[in-house]
Amino acid sequence: MHQLRFRAVVLTIGVLFLSTIDYAFSQTIRVERL
Repeated sequence: MHQLRFRAVVLTIGVLFLSTIDYAFSQTIRVERL
Protein backbone atom coordinates (compact mmCIF):
# COMPACT_ATOMS: atom_id res chain seq x y z
CA MET A 1 0.00 0.00 0.00
CA HIS A 2 2.80 2.40 0.87
CA GLN A 3 4.60 1.55 -2.39
CA LEU A 4 1.50 2.47 -4.38
CA ARG A 5 1.20 5.83 -2.65
CA PHE A 6 4.88 6.57 -3.32
CA ARG A 7 4.41 5.74 -7.01
CA ALA A 8 1.39 8.04 -7.21
CA VAL A 9 3.37 10.91 -5.67
CA VAL A 10 6.26 10.39 -8.11
CA LEU A 11 3.82 10.30 -11.02
CA THR A 12 2.12 13.52 -9.90
CA ILE A 13 5.44 15.33 -9.47
CA GLY A 14 6.60 14.07 -12.86
CA VAL A 15 3.47 15.33 -14.61
CA LEU A 16 3.71 18.73 -12.91
CA PHE A 17 7.41 18.96 -13.80
CA LEU A 18 6.79 18.09 -17.46
CA SER A 19 3.87 20.49 -17.78
CA THR A 20 5.95 23.27 -16.24
CA ILE A 21 8.82 22.63 -18.68
CA ASP A 22 6.37 22.50 -21.59
CA TYR A 23 4.80 25.82 -20.52
CA ALA A 24 8.18 27.50 -20.08
CA PHE A 25 9.34 26.16 -23.44
CA SER A 26 6.26 27.51 -25.24
CA GLN A 27 6.71 30.87 -23.50
CA THR A 28 10.35 31.02 -24.63
CA ILE A 29 9.40 30.26 -28.24
CA ARG A 30 6.71 32.96 -28.09
CA VAL A 31 9.22 35.53 -26.83
CA GLU A 32 11.76 34.59 -29.52
CA ARG A 33 9.16 35.03 -32.25
CA LEU A 34 8.44 38.57 -31.08
